[in-house]
Amino acid sequence: YDPIIEALETHLPVKDFYGSNCVPRVAVPGSGLGRLAWEIYSRGYSVQGSDFSLPMLLASDFLLNGCGIPDEDVVGGSAPPAVSYRRFNISPWIAETKNQLSFENRVRPLIVP
Repeated sequence: YDPIIEALETHLPVKDFYGSNCVPRVAVPGSGLGRLAWEIYSRGYSVQGSDFSLPMLLASDFLLNGCGIPDEDVVGGSAPPAVSYRRFNISPWIAETKNQLSFENRVRPLIVP
């Protein structure tokens, strides 16, 4: 994604918008799981990802919007609240029957994120 991000930062730098009420808005068509959209968002842009595939949209919405929850417990009251993340066990290989040596390999969980 480096060439896209570098071009974006060259032609539409976020620093030009500091002090104003708006930030640059970027549309990412065919965003899939939202990896490029997340990279652009993490650099200060407002991002809208879109994809034709409903399963991809649901997965990216879950990963980008459903996993981060604010931590309500602030130690000592002086530190800013940290962000904790919910973890989920998924078994992405459960339906895969090829190249699996055992059933345990198929049901092995993967922790997200």
